[in-house]
Amino acid sequence: MNITSGINRIKSAIALVFMCSVFGLTVMAQTNTDKPMTAKSLAALVVELKGIISGLAPTANEAAMVSEKWDARRDLVGKTKKDVIYLLFQDVRAVIKDSGVL
Repeated sequence: MNITSGINRIKSAIALVFMCSVFGLTVMAQTNTDKPMTAKSLAALVVELKGIISGLAPTANEAAMVSEKWDARRDLVGKTKKDVIYLLFQDVRAVIKDSGVL
């Protein structure tokens, strides 16, 4: 196994962990994605995702930038879980450019 394939496997594993956590293995605050999220479930989701991003971002600076973008958002209230995740992921994409991490 060469170093490139090893790095690709690590990136794939990180992406899998992120996606699993986003779609419900650890964030079970709200199961019905058709209804707007409650303030409590929204806060729990953002806290959980911040923890994941801090571990997966290439640098601590990028993780902090994503966290700042999320803290500045005021448009998440009243949105469904699907909509919230989409908006938060757009913030991640704006900061982190490494497609393997995304």
